[in-house]
Amino acid sequence: MPSKLKAGGTFPYILEADRADGGPPQFNLRVLSVFENDELGQLRVAFVEAKAAQRTELLQQALTMTVAKCLIEGYENEPLPSFLTNLECWELINGATEGASLTPDQRKKFVSALQSEMDFSAGDAVASA
Repeated sequence: MPSKLKAGGTFPYILEADRADGGPPQFNLRVLSVFENDELGQLRVAFVEAKAAQRTELLQQALTMTVAKCLIEGYENEPLPSFLTNLECWELINGATEGASLTPDQRKKFVSALQSEMDFSAGDAVASA
């Protein structure tokens, strides 16, 4: 299984607005386990229901859970909300759950049939009455 799919792993991410620039990845996002994804969902609900004063803390908790590392030179140790917009922060949070999925080309390679499965196709099966 590609490491991109293993919970606890990381994968590179470039903010959508910066993808056309062709620069290097800006962040490493975490691949969340089912339990972590559930916890993240609870943080999202709490964020929507929270007052403005509490939202920054909830946003930071979600970013801490989803962003493994900032790769932008000079910002590696800065809190992400200090230099990212609200929209960019949520893009990173959502990217951790959506970005860990396979692309169609990766899916083809991952689920391609084994030779032994191809040798015994349904066309060779004997019909039973």
